[in-house]
Amino acid sequence: AAREVADLKRALSGPLGMAGDALFWAALRPLAGSLAVIAVVAGKPWAALVLLVVYNVPHLAVRVRGVMAGASAGGAAVREVLGPGVRRTVAVIRALSSFAAGAAVALGLTGGSVTPGAAAAAAVLFAAALAAVRLRVPITAVAAGGAALGAALTMSGTLGG
Repeated sequence: AAREVADLKRALSGPLGMAGDALFWAALRPLAGSLAVIAVVAGKPWAALVLLVVYNVPHLAVRVRGVMAGASAGGAAVREVLGPGVRRTVAVIRALSSFAAGAAVALGLTGGSVTPGAAAAAAVLFAAALAAVRLRVPITAVAAGGAALGAALTMSGTLGG
């Protein structure tokens, strides 16, 4: 039994590490950082708490759930971690992260003041970005397009820049 566990651990360390890196380092961490920057620009004293909560609560929840699933289902629990649900979650968090990073830049450029019209435009752009992700447009194209549009709107004065 101990050898089986060691073999399973060795076989899954790469794929599980890749899934974890995509979820935590490439998606959740940038989202947490961007939201904390937004809080800093808005002058909120609890900005560091945003960073810690947004990253650590899901991180710890996934760890606990993983241990519980592994204890009850054994190696079969891996299908959930490497399945399409996790990939969709990563795509959505990356889209949210891109939006939050753009919002942080816009707030920084406008000194923290955004008009209601600009906020509505941002919500529409965010919905369009999510739709693009759902239509399988590459996330880099969505992010680059959103950044270019945000820069153009800021320079034109639409976002108050």
